[in-house]
Amino acid sequence: GSYADWYAGHEMGHSLGRAHPTASAALCGNSASDNSYPYPNGQIGPNDGSMEGFDVGDPTFGIARRVYPGTTWNDVMSYCNNQWISDYTYTGMYNYMIAHPTAVVAANTAMINGDLLSIAGAINLEENSGGFSLLRRLTNATAPEAPTPGNYSIRLLDGTNAPLSETAFTPHEAEDSPVAGFELVVDFVAGTRAVQLVDTSSNTVLATQAVSANPPVISDVALPGASNPVSGIVTLSWNASDPDGDNLTFDIFYSRDNGATFQPVQMNATGNSTQIDTAMLGGSGSAILRVVASDGVNTAEAASAPFTMANKAPEPYILLPENNLHIHYGQLVNFNAMAFDVQDGLVGEGGFVWKDDTGNTVGSGPLISLDALPVGENVITLEVTNSVGETATTTVTVFVDDDLSLPGPTLTAAPSPVSWQIPVDTTTIQTAAIAVNNAGSGNLSW
Repeated sequence: GSYADWYAGHEMGHSLGRAHPTASAALCGNSASDNSYPYPNGQIGPNDGSMEGFDVGDPTFGIARRVYPGTTWNDVMSYCNNQWISDYTYTGMYNYMIAHPTAVVAANTAMINGDLLSIAGAINLEENSGGFSLLRRLTNATAPEAPTPGNYSIRLLDGTNAPLSETAFTPHEAEDSPVAGFELVVDFVAGTRAVQLVDTSSNTVLATQAVSANPPVISDVALPGASNPVSGIVTLSWNASDPDGDNLTFDIFYSRDNGATFQPVQMNATGNSTQIDTAMLGGSGSAILRVVASDGVNTAEAASAPFTMANKAPEPYILLPENNLHIHYGQLVNFNAMAFDVQDGLVGEGGFVWKDDTGNTVGSGPLISLDALPVGENVITLEVTNSVGETATTTVTVFVDDDLSLPGPTLTAAPSPVSWQIPVDTTTIQTAAIAVNNAGSGNLSW
């Protein structure tokens, strides 16, 4: 396994003003830096049912949706296992971004066009070693921050190892690790046959990636045998080759708006076809699948003809109350829900309707409160409708008791603890009075 996902989120938290929770220091070994962290042991909530983590999943990587209990999952700023994010950390990061708008990349960041090379990797500052995690030629990219010149550089070399260009940079150091990351977008120079990562302070080459002379060739992207509208698990096929004989990998992207924007579907596929589960692809009358072929650096792309993708129903989740909750007649119950939707992201408040056993509407919106549920079993149904008119339901059961249910026989003893102060060399027997009581119903015996 890898801790890269936690590490990335953890370091982003530091960048946005978050420190290590003091509450988890003794248990998990992180520094005691944030005395204000509110939950014990670095948990994401004080108890189960009060604050849960919700993972919407990612079908691209086979990650299912899950709800994470507050007491067994721990904050991303701790060193504990089972990492998620607490409301405390989320709110702190959000407030930091509001207070420091220059620390946040604006959503409308300008794009740059041209023959570009996107580069990412990491350097171990203690071992003076490093490598590339990504080298990819692009025709457009988000305009990056200008790199801060430093003791490392990216060199583009020709076929004789003569330098064609060099870009100096300073990697992003981490608080908790000697490994520093870097991300750059540089102009690709025609004739480049190698890319080097160099420690310029000692002129040490830390990594070299060869660059082939020719890009791949790809065509005929299609969905053979798919239904209309497209639904279910389908096969996406294409024809591809590489003039230099390089092995190719393929990244698949999906567009709902006839190619104006794309979302990733599957990365690093091989061969000339792959299976795609369309359950997580939003409905569209002008859908496109794009396949990008890569030989490691050079890329080529081709897209399918526009097609119709079937609309998808939302997926509702009732967060509160817990299923099979027992309450007393007249007790207030809060109902809270959310609904994920591949068309809308999250369904808006107007899409939620709550109904009782008889089908009568008892409330609308994601949050309602009821205090007049009848005695007995109550199955409350949540009906959620998204913007394309697709509907889905889920239920929760609440039992209403008509009288106070006492616990069974329950032994209590007080005071607790019992202690004495005994003088040295005393022979007097020390005694204390203890009251024993049955706090429940029924008989006790011992």
